[in-house]
Amino acid sequence: MIREWKPGAQAAVVEVPANHNEKILRRAAANALFDVTSRVAATDMANSIRNNRIDHTSHEIGIFYKDGYGETP
Repeated sequence: MIREWKPGAQAAVVEVPANHNEKILRRAAANALFDVTSRVAATDMANSIRNNRIDHTSHEIGIFYKDGYGETP
């Protein structure tokens, strides 16, 4: 998808795949053996991991967009 992008093309929206830690936390949150507080905490940690990854990616896109890559804006 990245290689096919051309200047002026419409932005693509894609799902961020879960990393290993996020998957484990979401599995723990789905386990009915844990109490509600633990399940909510696991979900919150998984969401935090995802949000941090999205923020980091958005920041990198902003840098790439601003500075360009080589001679290509």
